[in-house]
Amino acid sequence: MKNVKFIKTPKTFKKEYSIEEPCPRFRRNFHLEEGFLKAELSVCGLGCGEYYINGKLVSPDRFISPFSDYNKTLWYASYDVTELLNAGENLCAVYLGYGFFNENHKTAWAHNEAPWRDNPKFALKLEIFFPDKTLCIESDSDWKCSEDGYIRYSQIRSGEYVDLRLIDDWISPDYDDSSWENAVIDNRPPQGVFRPLDCQPMRECEIFPTKSITKTAEGTYVFDIGENISGYARIKVKGESGRTLKIRYAERFEDGKLNYDELDMLNLEAPFQVDKITLSGEEFTYSPKFTYFGFRYVEISGLDIEPAPDMVEGVFLRHTISLKSHFECSDEKINRLWNMGVRSVLSNLYYMPTDCPTREKYGWTNDARASAEQMLLNFDIEKILYKWTQDIRDSMREDGSLPGIIPTPGWGYDDEYNGPICNGVLFELPYREYLINGNPEWLIENVECFLRHLNYLKGRENEKGLIGFGLCDWAGPYESFKSSPVPITLSDTALYVNFLDITLCALRLMNDSRWEYISAERQRVADNLKREYIDEQGRCTVSEQSALALMIDLNIYDDLEPLAEQLKSEVEKHNFHHYCGMLGIRHLYYALTKIGRSDYAFKILTSIGFPSFMEWIDERDATSLCESWNKDSSYNHHMYSFFMAWLMQVPGGIKSYCDDKPNNPIIIAPEFLEGLESCRVTNCGYEVNWHREGNGVTLQITVPKNHTAILRLSNKSEEELLAGTYKKFII
Repeated sequence: MKNVKFIKTPKTFKKEYSIEEPCPRFRRNFHLEEGFLKAELSVCGLGCGEYYINGKLVSPDRFISPFSDYNKTLWYASYDVTELLNAGENLCAVYLGYGFFNENHKTAWAHNEAPWRDNPKFALKLEIFFPDKTLCIESDSDWKCSEDGYIRYSQIRSGEYVDLRLIDDWISPDYDDSSWENAVIDNRPPQGVFRPLDCQPMRECEIFPTKSITKTAEGTYVFDIGENISGYARIKVKGESGRTLKIRYAERFEDGKLNYDELDMLNLEAPFQVDKITLSGEEFTYSPKFTYFGFRYVEISGLDIEPAPDMVEGVFLRHTISLKSHFECSDEKINRLWNMGVRSVLSNLYYMPTDCPTREKYGWTNDARASAEQMLLNFDIEKILYKWTQDIRDSMREDGSLPGIIPTPGWGYDDEYNGPICNGVLFELPYREYLINGNPEWLIENVECFLRHLNYLKGRENEKGLIGFGLCDWAGPYESFKSSPVPITLSDTALYVNFLDITLCALRLMNDSRWEYISAERQRVADNLKREYIDEQGRCTVSEQSALALMIDLNIYDDLEPLAEQLKSEVEKHNFHHYCGMLGIRHLYYALTKIGRSDYAFKILTSIGFPSFMEWIDERDATSLCESWNKDSSYNHHMYSFFMAWLMQVPGGIKSYCDDKPNNPIIIAPEFLEGLESCRVTNCGYEVNWHREGNGVTLQITVPKNHTAILRLSNKSEEELLAGTYKKFII
């Protein structure tokens, strides 16, 4: 794609918000001789595009190309299009949406102030290979363009408005485009480097039929598809020409109306999660092209007939990643919770992990840090996260600072919405890739960024050698969503120690002599933290679950026993409910397991009433994980999905790493927790299956071909297992 030009319509760019912003269309006819062997199309659309050759979609992939800092990286996708071409006349056509490249309405994140904003544009290169030559069709001023298509408005976090009366056969080679204008070569192209996109695409992956229809007091119809997903509705429509239907999407339907709570408060100008369809009089099946939503309920107003259930179905739009793991046990609520976690991860990928598919669709880094371990353990997600690490590097400023959302239009560098709880994703992703998949390359190639950020953190130390800025251990069951009883200097400095540990691991793998300096820094910072928050008896002076969990799980102590007793007491004090924020809960279960109290972690996981995971099931009928323990905000978040890794490794017993080192062979060490009668897990070909029988437990283990495992029971015995299936009865 090097030197390929971007083109766009000649329309003057308008920065101001407008409800009339049609999506541009482009066409280019060309002639092909006989005898071509192969053809490859490479495309980069800003914001996003659909591509056609001779009336057919090049690919079912959606939202090409990914959102990025367009002045740093331009992601492009390539496709083999040999079968779509023919000798003679051919047509290449492009439909562009606005995406995050040109968000024209105000929000809390100032995306409308992005430095790259402009009319949608694309760069395209079609290479056609003959035995003796190569023909190249590129984006240039020979392309024709128009804005008279049926998509009259499209914003990715707002919705899409269409006029079906304007549908025409513009992607046909025979279409008359004599009234169209010539495209113009972009006079202010983005400055980013073209990079090939090598990750699973976004596609329509599942269809959910309508479960029920409710007519509201206002005369609208609400369709419940039964699952909270990312995507959109597919709607069969027919009605008098000119009639407009309004479609609203929501995660909740309560008291006879859609409930958005705080989800729409951040869109200051544009409607929230709304599509509009102006009918043509002909039957049509509609779904939007360049926007998607988080929803379970679809409300339609403007209908003149009572709808049938097959009028609406939910389309689950997501990346085509697969699960590497499976979990099931005797507790059906835990099984449901696991499936809620799966749904939340799959709903929150947009070439990056997002915080929610509703109001933001942003790559919040604190959410991704919290979920990194379980994502890499349970999903085939490495390529997406590896792609996102480039975006993370792109976002780092010269001083080593990082924003809270990545990519960013420039928002999120101030202290309110970043800090170690967010920036830790820089360290966590490659570290977990190393531990889980045994791949050190990702870790090593980020070392210089590690060191630059560590230097930035050191520059922010206070007089006691501690740091504290950005988000705290927030989103807990506290009186205020953005507060925590744990001092931010404790939580941030504990993470600072963790970052030094990860950097130390990478430098030792490289045999880089800088490990000696980082080792000394780790000791210095940990000593500062212990001096401030550990008393003479070895207890933490902040007796809170998060504080204790961080100290224990991140190995910041001289004597584990006092902290272990303190954490045990704190859990008991809250009647086996968690009382910690999104940072602390990520470490709480592992800290309890480390001190030999996995049973306490399991009691927290299965506790009922507020605050608990089970409350989401019992009281909210949630089908995905919630953002808040209170009944507000998003009902489709992944930031509390950490338990999926804990379930795999503790009751499931498949430990792909141990003692902070990748394991070859895998350790098999299931814990037969009281309250479970059986448990079965699989991961990458390994299987552990146990159930209680009489006065003992029957355990069956399968080790895949060409692999080995170590069976470790109660840390008392070890047994090497070669490939095969083993069955044991344990008293």
